[in-house]
Amino acid sequence: MPEYMEWRDNHYVIKFDLVRLQKGDIETLYDVYFFNDAAVMLPDSKYELLRLLDFMNSNERYKIVLHGHTNGNAHGKIITMGPNHNFFELTTDDVEEPGSAKELSYQRALVIKEWLVSKGIAENRISIKAWWQVA
Repeated sequence: MPEYMEWRDNHYVIKFDLVRLQKGDIETLYDVYFFNDAAVMLPDSKYELLRLLDFMNSNERYKIVLHGHTNGNAHGKIITMGPNHNFFELTTDDVEEPGSAKELSYQRALVIKEWLVSKGIAENRISIKAWWQVA
């Protein structure tokens, strides 16, 4: 058994160091994925989002900035959620409009914010910044 694990009272105890977050710390959400050209998340994104939700619920004073990123600078279609607010599935009520890569970046960060708000996180604790990378 590795030294960071021990068996105690019919369960494993895993030892790890906790690090206190500081203002300005950056955390990357590596496993949040979107449908192509869409601000609608793939279902596998739920696991990473639940981790973010737990973080936000751990301290009501935490405020975050969500940075949305896309590659390129072309204009094209952007698919956003329709009135049913299905965060994890493309549906017939989704809205398709033309837009830029920066707008798609913004909409993707916005949909994460909307999901957090739908789970009870105060809207004023979350800001958004849109980025795009010129290829």
